[in-house]
Amino acid sequence: MKYISPESVDGMRKSSGLSACSDFTEPSTRISRLTILGFDALSVVMRHDVDAIRYEVIPRLRKAKLLPDRDRLMSILSEAEVRELDLPAADSGRPGVLDDRSSITELMGVYLPDKREVVVYDKMCKIVAAGLRLDAETLKRVVAAHEVAHAITHLGKDERDRIWYYFDEALEEDKEFFAQIYPLFYFRKIKDKQALGVFLKLANHQDDIYNLWRKYEHADIKDVNEMLMEKRLVRADDAYLDADEGSDMLAFDGMETIVLTEWMKKARVMIDSSMTLGRIEKKDLDHLKGVIRFCASTIKKDLGPGSQNYLKERYEYMQTDLTSLRRSLTKMRPSTKVVETDPSSIG
Repeated sequence: MKYISPESVDGMRKSSGLSACSDFTEPSTRISRLTILGFDALSVVMRHDVDAIRYEVIPRLRKAKLLPDRDRLMSILSEAEVRELDLPAADSGRPGVLDDRSSITELMGVYLPDKREVVVYDKMCKIVAAGLRLDAETLKRVVAAHEVAHAITHLGKDERDRIWYYFDEALEEDKEFFAQIYPLFYFRKIKDKQALGVFLKLANHQDDIYNLWRKYEHADIKDVNEMLMEKRLVRADDAYLDADEGSDMLAFDGMETIVLTEWMKKARVMIDSSMTLGRIEKKDLDHLKGVIRFCASTIKKDLGPGSQNYLKERYEYMQTDLTSLRRSLTKMRPSTKVVETDPSSIG
């Protein structure tokens, strides 16, 4: 098993004997640039597993006619390993599509967010490559790019040092969209026609969830990045409230899943707009104060130490956002005139 641990990456960059190094470090650098996220490759353990055969997924590959014939398998695996597969008579027909929401890519590699680890299964790549008549080394690069894209979109830090804190709860459609489209842009950027060909051929045998990128394959990278930043801010099961009424805010206080970041973002926009205009209506100022009080209370109660939702990094960045928002409000007051709402302006 070839490991790429944080302690050994620098030394392995100089080693020509381990292609695994370039498979991981090169895409992690370039894809992070595409996403405009700060990503340290040393923050993730990256490895090629050269031994494992995922026997549990073999029946699914066989059903989709994605397994090579026995002769080809014998050139990849040992006789004992082929026997372990318990293969029936050769399947007929052309390769199809996996009939579930699994990706062929995910059968050949995996990103483990809890462990912050990327794994590419060497033998599984060779098996699928033989079944689809693809170059195995190129296929491994495609799989590695997909899994590295997962790690970058999860752990990459934006300009305010935030990662995708709700990655685990995010929709699979969103996570797989970004893990597919960024490798596509990456291979185009480095003009790797061989990898692009493998990527596209592989996509033809994957479920729809792994082909959502097709709608945006000619989109501007800036638009895709904006989509990513928006998705990283919220959880899939968050409820959105206007928070115009105090009663709504009190009801929201007891909910486990909250969207405090979005509220603070809207409050900041209101402050910036008021400073530009040089005035703010009293009801809007009262609303701002209420939002800040509510956010402070909820962060402490529902996200702080001792709560069931406590995550140190998330808690600290929420507190940083809140402190910044309070400072903006304090800075606004001396230069911004508070005015009463004009009754004639009410429709």
